[in-house]
Amino acid sequence: MMAADQDEQSEALASERDVPASGRGASAKSPTGKRSELAYPYDDLESAEEIARIVHDRFGGECDPDQLAAALGHANPRSGAFTSKLGAARRFGLIGPKRGAIEITALGLRILSDETRRAARIEAFLEVPLFSALFEAYRSSVLPENAGLEARMRSLGVPTKGVTNARQVFQRSAKQAGFFEVNPDRLVKPASMSTSNSTQAATPLDEQQKNQDTSPAGSHNEEMVGHPLLVGLWKMLPPETQKFPKSRRETWLQAAALNLDLVYGSEDHADPPRSKPSQPDS
Repeated sequence: MMAADQDEQSEALASERDVPASGRGASAKSPTGKRSELAYPYDDLESAEEIARIVHDRFGGECDPDQLAAALGHANPRSGAFTSKLGAARRFGLIGPKRGAIEITALGLRILSDETRRAARIEAFLEVPLFSALFEAYRSSVLPENAGLEARMRSLGVPTKGVTNARQVFQRSAKQAGFFEVNPDRLVKPASMSTSNSTQAATPLDEQQKNQDTSPAGSHNEEMVGHPLLVGLWKMLPPETQKFPKSRRETWLQAAALNLDLVYGSEDHADPPRSKPSQPDS
């Protein structure tokens, strides 16, 4: 092994010192030295999803660490790079904590299915304590700049040495789970669009409109109303009992105009001008 590779592996191993024995991911320590409960992964959601897919597709849902390490191209299952990937898959809830074996979870199976992947990615993102805390702190509001976001992470117990990587993993994972679909500067929980969730979220007004409008045009309108961009935009509106400042309204209207262009197209198709009827000669 070359010296550069050895240094990189040593750095990765050093970064794993805070990983619990179960491999669930990083558990940050506060400046006082007390371990924080807001654990976080060292790799993003797509990396964790790759682990779940390999365990399922190549090994039928369960394998040993050395088998998975070899499948990922790692010679040593105890290397820092491999344990980092494995810890991320466990922290997102895609791999179970079973000792001595690596087993895909029910959430891991759902994230591999086309029908349930979207909802499963949302659940996996919020499975991470640090990410869930940040989502609650900045729900549907403007995120701070990178420096401000890292400062917030440090206040939650993320060590200074790893805060930049934690912030990058958070941002990538949020994008992969769809939380930036409405606006890249805001954390907005996307609509899962699953059949079960749609049924649970249905209101009497929804059922009434569905029963009243069964025409082809009505079906199209229902489909467009359920579009994730429009649903996310609607969820950004505050309740009637809360204030909605003019600056926020203008921002919402700008986002609405952009999303409507994305959904319906931005080009206007005006009707051709009508010719005026000719006047009889006098």
